Amino acid sequence: MLIFDLTDHFVKQVFVAKLHDHFVFMLLRFVLAAGASVGIAYLSRWHFEEIFLKLKSETKTKSFFSSMRSGSSHQIELSVPTGSV
Repeated sequence: MLIFDLTDHFVKQVFVAKLHDHFVFMLLRFVLAAGASVGIAYLSRWHFEEIFLKLKSETKTKSFFSSMRSGSSHQIELSVPTGSV
C-alpha cells in the first residue's frame, strides 16, 4: 500500500495536468506501483533474505553431520495402511 501511495503522489505531481483520461491514470499508476513493488521485493530477497537463508542451510547441514558423528541414526518410517477397499 505504501508503494501505491507514493506512486499516486508522484503521478499526481508530474502527470496530472497532462492526463485527462482516468483509465490512462489508473493504468500508469498500476504499472509504476507494480514495477516498484516487484523491484523492491527482488532487491530485498537477494540483499537481505539470502543472508538468513544461507545461515539456515548451514546450521541444518552442521546439525545433521554432528548427529551422524554422535551415532544417532536418522531413519524414516513409512506406514502403509492395509485393508480392503
